[in-house]
Amino acid sequence: MKRLRKQGWWRGLGFLSISWAIFPLTLMLILAIGATGVALLATAISGAETRNLTLAHLSAAQMNDSLTRHARLLTLLAEQLSYPDADANLVFQTYAPLLSDTSTSLSAGASTLLSTSFAGGDLLALDANGFVTAASPSRSALIGQNFAAHPYFQRLHLSTNKTPVFFDVLVEPETGRQIIGAALPIVNQVSNFSGVLFSRIYLDEAPFGSAVQWLAPEAGWDSYLVDGQGQVIFHPDEQLVGLDFSAQPAVNSLRQSGQAGAYLLRASGIPQEFVAYAPVGSGEWGVVITEAWSQVIKPVENALLFITGVLIVGLLALILLTLWAIRRITQPLNRLVVQARQAATGAYDSQVDLSRIREIRELGQAFNHLVAQISSYRTGLQEYVASVTDSQEDERKRIARDLHDGTIQSLIAIGQRIELTRDALAEQPLTQSRQQLTEIKAMVTEAIANIRQFSRHLRPLTLEDLGLIPALHHLAMHLNQEDDVSAELHIEGDAIGLSQDLEVAIFRLVQEALNNIRKHAHATQVDITVRFLSRQTILEVGDNGIGFEVPQNTTDLATKGSFGLLGLEERAALFGGDISIQSAIGQGTIIRVILPHKQIPRRRENRAE
Repeated sequence: MKRLRKQGWWRGLGFLSISWAIFPLTLMLILAIGATGVALLATAISGAETRNLTLAHLSAAQMNDSLTRHARLLTLLAEQLSYPDADANLVFQTYAPLLSDTSTSLSAGASTLLSTSFAGGDLLALDANGFVTAASPSRSALIGQNFAAHPYFQRLHLSTNKTPVFFDVLVEPETGRQIIGAALPIVNQVSNFSGVLFSRIYLDEAPFGSAVQWLAPEAGWDSYLVDGQGQVIFHPDEQLVGLDFSAQPAVNSLRQSGQAGAYLLRASGIPQEFVAYAPVGSGEWGVVITEAWSQVIKPVENALLFITGVLIVGLLALILLTLWAIRRITQPLNRLVVQARQAATGAYDSQVDLSRIREIRELGQAFNHLVAQISSYRTGLQEYVASVTDSQEDERKRIARDLHDGTIQSLIAIGQRIELTRDALAEQPLTQSRQQLTEIKAMVTEAIANIRQFSRHLRPLTLEDLGLIPALHHLAMHLNQEDDVSAELHIEGDAIGLSQDLEVAIFRLVQEALNNIRKHAHATQVDITVRFLSRQTILEVGDNGIGFEVPQNTTDLATKGSFGLLGLEERAALFGGDISIQSAIGQGTIIRVILPHKQIPRRRENRAE
């Protein structure tokens, strides 16, 4: 006794009570933290998507405003150069400073109207033959050069459309350097083409795209500008300017759809950054915004740490309160245990002392009554156990067979699908993996429903009370009433001399076949034929449903989530029977089962298993 008291302290009420309190509370704490984390993460992802998409739209709008102002400036300069006596150098001296210095203007209003992203660039005036007539800043080496072969001159040559055209990244033939620019035809007073006004900027000299560089990289954001071909016009990392980003998903989406969007970029399933993109105006240029995943997840981590700390403190306080309450209970219980052990030596007439605590006093009274009843119960219990053991063995054999035919096959198939999904996770898109997991969930739900149905049909009561043929009529009538399917039962011969197990097997085979029709066939007409011959019984169940392609091996159906036909085959095999399935897509299904009346030893072996 002393040894048990010393070594069995972990089995005491105090320890078990606190353990039972800690476990559910800890589980609730973990679930609460997990649920909160999932909710916060979903909110953070949604907020990041909205935030970055908004930033992309704002950056694109600012860039579009800058391009619009530059277009207005070019239009103003082209109008000044359209006059016959216009001096291009004088016009450039007057207006061109607006291109490089937003503080220099004719007026405060003009500065707001004409400020542009082309700061640090060149402004060239070409005549009708493509020769440079003026440049700003002034570069004497450019005067007189022939730019007629340049793409922008070729595109605008002889054009009278007074709308500026913004070009993608070009390689200047003379220098091999990358430039970005805008051009506008100069149309004289009689609407004839008289030259081209071209504004350009070298990407390796002056940064272009100030409208999209307001996001601070050190805060976790990056933003860059691409042209219609996917080449980088502006990037915080100057080494990336001019590179081809057309293979990037965001740039590719911009080029194909011209619409704004956002997505979470993952690498090997791990989130890396949030990407948002938006087109610049109605043109082909676009702005891409990226936010580091660590920036997105940081508020969630901080919130989870705070929530976890609060919950842990609350849990510790609750544990201390529980320990105090348990101590108040265990002291009188320990006294009751000492007295109960005396009665446990075999003195059934001994009575324990009753406590002043109402609940423990009632426990003592119940214990005294229990001791008095133990002796009389012992003899009856031994006889009852012997009787129940015999009946349980028979029932277990039947339940094991039914579980093997249905539930185990379902679980095996679910396991196979899980293994296939696991092996394909790294090779297939996330959406496809989610779809496969949804299908596995549906299979699990179906297995649960089958188990519940199995528990309600452990014994076919209609078969025991009415007999085989009335039970089959009941199945057909149930299909008519519950599923609005016209079911007809045809009986040929007499069901005489059949063993009880064979009757149950016939009933179960027809029942399972009708369950398959109800679940999968979408039929409106079902014909059930049962032929009782001298040595065998033939079952045929046909429907006019959608049909299916019968595989070479019925076990292949399990990988597709179809377990009913496999169960039929297994049940027929238990009685040495054969099953055949005829079906084609759109032509219905016929299931034919032949069961011998003479039970072969194989059946008993399987039952023993």
